[in-house]
Amino acid sequence: MNNSVGVCLVFNAIQNTSRLFKMTSFLVSSKRVVRLNIIGLWDNSLLTEEDFDKDRKIIRVKNLRQKINSAWIDNHTYIRKILIIIGFFPLYYSVIKKTLECKPNIIYCHDVLWLPVAVLCKWILKCRIIYTPHELETEETGNSKIAKIILRCMEKYCIKRVYYTITVGQSISDWYKKTYKIKNVSVIRNIPECTYTLHSDNILRKLFNIHENDIVFIYQGLLDASRGVLEILDIFKNVSSKKHIVFMGYGGEYLKIKETSNNYINIHYLPAVPPSEIINYTSGADIGIFFIIKSNISLSYKYSLPNKYYEYIKADTPILVSSNLEAMSSEIRSLDIGWSLNSKKENFVTFIDSIKKDEITTKTKNLQKVKHQFDWNKEVQILKSI
Repeated sequence: MNNSVGVCLVFNAIQNTSRLFKMTSFLVSSKRVVRLNIIGLWDNSLLTEEDFDKDRKIIRVKNLRQKINSAWIDNHTYIRKILIIIGFFPLYYSVIKKTLECKPNIIYCHDVLWLPVAVLCKWILKCRIIYTPHELETEETGNSKIAKIILRCMEKYCIKRVYYTITVGQSISDWYKKTYKIKNVSVIRNIPECTYTLHSDNILRKLFNIHENDIVFIYQGLLDASRGVLEILDIFKNVSSKKHIVFMGYGGEYLKIKETSNNYINIHYLPAVPPSEIINYTSGADIGIFFIIKSNISLSYKYSLPNKYYEYIKADTPILVSSNLEAMSSEIRSLDIGWSLNSKKENFVTFIDSIKKDEITTKTKNLQKVKHQFDWNKEVQILKSI
């Protein structure tokens, strides 16, 4: 019997991390490990420790700013920034301490910022590390040049001491192999677990009183300016009222989107829904959108194959993608399950104005033919070989 104990290191509050929960569920249900401790960051209203189920425990660690908890600090930007920087040292110490207390045989490190913690604990405990980044973190949008250099140096040193690296897409996998000259890299795509039956009840049309002959686009996920949502919003202000857009999710731009939806009959906002319901909402749209109107985007975006992309596929919803999102664009073209357009505003506008129902039907039929290729149960079998 396998008596391995595992620790997962996650640089978030461990709430809606679908890939984490899917992978850990497989690990404990298949008896690859008998116990998993998931260590992440504390956030307001969350417990510092809780049992997720009988095999998985969640441990959340407070940073220095949260421990001090002073309203005065919030009014002093420089003090807050200094606390964030120096706060990494006590934060790392706390996570190292919690990890060592768990005495794991294996550490699953989900974020580049925890790699030094994993490597130090490996030296002390003589355990193995499996590195499972959810994107190309060193190259993600928003990182300064200095941050990229620091993260790249950190990852370059630590990844040589990792037993195996698991990425979410082939482009990212190839980047790791080429950049760090490593071979022990595999891909596990972030495909949803489908334990439900798709309902074709036109839920979005009923919810927003959209006519059956109108065309419904959906943007699903983080409502952040870096994802191109404001450009998409502006475009739908000026197209036919028979072409609708539903923004579903949460993020910094949700208030602007919600306010705009009050003034345009073809723009709609829907808060994030429970994970078990997402695909049934998505299936109520005709076309899913991933479109960033920018000439220069990060490598992380170029190579991304996010879970939202696979949710569109599972929902039989053809996908419109900008060609600068290279990994998605390549797959969509090869499978003929959507449209890839040059990332210019005028191309997007022309597409919206000209798209017809019969074109969508053709793409939907192609999707239904190939979506059996996207099966989470097949993906996680890779973990067994590792």
